[in-house]
Amino acid sequence: MATSPQPADPPLSLEPVLGWRLWRLERVGGVPTLRSVTRSDLWQPREVMEATCPHRGLTAVCRCGLYAAASPQDLAQTGMANPETCVVGAIAMWGTVVEHTRGARSRYAYPARLRLVCGTCLAAGAGAVDPVVVTDAGDGMTAACLRHAPHAPYATSEPASQVESQLLSAYGVDVMPIERLPLEGRSGPGRLVPPPGRVGVTLFAGILGIIKFLVGLWIASVVIGLGLTIVGAVIGGVVHVFGGEAAAPTPVVTAPPPSHWIPTWRPRAPAGPVTTDLPKLDAKHHLVTPGFPPFALLCGTGWGTQIDVVSCKVDGADLFGWAERGPPHGPKKDCIGRWDAYAHGRRFWICWTDFFGEFDIERWVHSPNPWSIPVDEGGAEHEHR
Repeated sequence: MATSPQPADPPLSLEPVLGWRLWRLERVGGVPTLRSVTRSDLWQPREVMEATCPHRGLTAVCRCGLYAAASPQDLAQTGMANPETCVVGAIAMWGTVVEHTRGARSRYAYPARLRLVCGTCLAAGAGAVDPVVVTDAGDGMTAACLRHAPHAPYATSEPASQVESQLLSAYGVDVMPIERLPLEGRSGPGRLVPPPGRVGVTLFAGILGIIKFLVGLWIASVVIGLGLTIVGAVIGGVVHVFGGEAAAPTPVVTAPPPSHWIPTWRPRAPAGPVTTDLPKLDAKHHLVTPGFPPFALLCGTGWGTQIDVVSCKVDGADLFGWAERGPPHGPKKDCIGRWDAYAHGRRFWICWTDFFGEFDIERWVHSPNPWSIPVDEGGAEHEHR
């Protein structure tokens, strides 16, 4: 009797596969040590890095493993670089290796070659630039080239060549030639070129930032005005009690508040009988689709593999999301231009982008369905309203 074919497990790699990664750097016990960019994992010197999986091992459908880009060009397109990512290198990957379009993930890995670079230049898309000084702020180390060195506090700095020599000696590897690191992302000196499709998202995020600032300024003015009113009332009461009969009290005429302070209330239209978003046939047998919003603009906050949908008025809402009510097709088809994280359910998807440049979560994350969250809490229009 024939049996249904089973998905084959990823093959075991007998020969190491080469991948490309970025790291942060910090001193552990006085030794420069590599730390992952999106996690708090340390790549200990002279120890093989092993991926942990909740199941029996890496599979083609899970997300476990140690990730690496297929080339320096693919590494530059990941958007992982920031001023704290000051180490670039190649890693040897073996054990179970799952290959993807622009990289791979494996069960075991260890650095093959490393190089210290200027993190600010790397984040700006200027490519791999040799640093001259390394600054240790206690919670991490940053490397700066001659151009960015004046901004470093020299009291906690040391020569970059000395730190790189310590790093290579600790891991027992050779330096990566700078010619192997074509990580440029800009055209002309000092002129940054945004990635394709990112201009609109960046502009919209800037507009949201301006609106948030103006709303905060208006709220601050209201609070200050109320505070001055209360202080004036207290001073007037004290003068009235202890001031004697020397002067008759002056009548105070209170002007009515501005019209935009007067709260208004409008009755909400009664909820319709629609309880599903499936198309229906009307009396004339025409196909009718309920008028639910097809898309929504969201704000979020998260860490690691989870992003919560929150109101854009909440402090700490550092992610901007574009959501659509429909079946997900993957970020390459659903997202426009560059995306920092992607979440989806059975009939919705969200493309997340970093709002303030401090992104530190996975690219594939979990998020609640924004159509099941009330509007005043950051969600889209509720499907039963």
